Amino acid sequence: MKRFNKTFNLRPEEIETNCIILPSNDRDLFSSLGIVKSSRGLFYNTDITPGCTLISLKNRMFAGDCVLSLKETNCKNIILFGSCGSFSLKPGARAVSAGSFNMESFTGLLHTESSSGFTFIAPDKNLTDNLSDYIGKRAKKETFATVSSLFLEEIKKETIKSAGAVCVDMESSQVFSAAESAGIRAAGVFYVTDTIGKLLFYDRYTKEDADKIKGARKSLADKVSGFVTNELSR
Repeated sequence: MKRFNKTFNLRPEEIETNCIILPSNDRDLFSSLGIVKSSRGLFYNTDITPGCTLISLKNRMFAGDCVLSLKETNCKNIILFGSCGSFSLKPGARAVSAGSFNMESFTGLLHTESSSGFTFIAPDKNLTDNLSDYIGKRAKKETFATVSSLFLEEIKKETIKSAGAVCVDMESSQVFSAAESAGIRAAGVFYVTDTIGKLLFYDRYTKEDADKIKGARKSLADKVSGFVTNELSR
């Protein structure tokens, strides 16, 4: 209890049944849900809305800890929302995670040349299928790899691609494995911001690409908000 209160600045019983875990810079995309209380904790900022808690990560490395902490709460469903890179999808594309290869270990990935041996972590199938159906054809299911290093996702791109990954993020395998351990359903949706090896996160976007990313963020957030409100909260 003391650890939870410190990291979230909330009591466990204040967490709603449905939670959206997201980067801090995407928080305002969900203001339409109607925020009734906001708290700033040591690792996580939270916004309570009717039927849903927004959990903004101050550091993505604590995404797994966040989910394990939610075992103490009434949380039953988690949707991970955020950005990703892709080997083939262009900036502004949308993707629902069909699962993620655990390539989180910096040392493990740095010294590995073969894609074999990386564990594939799946999200909850029913939640993912229902969310995918609700979003529609504009966000296809794709295979992800979770990599803890922006540097390694570029220099190890052939190893990552050979595993079958289409997209790369920094937290989904943590969230999915922690959710399974905690007995919570989890799914993940992402918008593409960079094409690995071609257009990188530190490059200057064209106005066309910037507008596509902005539109993808907003439309995907609206779909997730609608899914939580109309499908999970009724």
